[in-house]
Amino acid sequence: TSPLCTWLGCRIMATKVAKSVFGTLPDGREVPLFTLQNETGFKFSVSAFGAAIVSLHCPSKKDGVSDMALGFDDLSDYVKRMPYFGVTVGRVANRIAMGKFSLDGAEFKLAQNNGPNHLHGGEIGFDEVVLAHLTLYLKLLFERNCG
Repeated sequence: TSPLCTWLGCRIMATKVAKSVFGTLPDGREVPLFTLQNETGFKFSVSAFGAAIVSLHCPSKKDGVSDMALGFDDLSDYVKRMPYFGVTVGRVANRIAMGKFSLDGAEFKLAQNNGPNHLHGGEIGFDEVVLAHLTLYLKLLFERNCG
């Protein structure tokens, strides 16, 4: 195993992967929740709805196990379009001014879904879809200035 965040005492070697039902959408589709955990107390849960990080429990030598993610316990709170807690917002995680950009001399026009701007990848962001195939490949790098 390699240290994920040694300053918190975590290691990233999942020894258990579980799939459960996170909730049901208004149209009747069930949304799965995937949870990875290991023997040190590290536990990571991600929903197929918006690829939302629902929880990230990491043990700390100082404070015990803490949930470090801003997320909801219930799918309905994500569906209500509350803050973008933990979701994969879209192709762009911010605004593109005036809904257009140039690349290699070509101008591209995008949906203007935030006044004159393009926000988070368009009118239907990744936060609003159920991912049919969610492949869990996790690589996190936590850095801390110790100086």
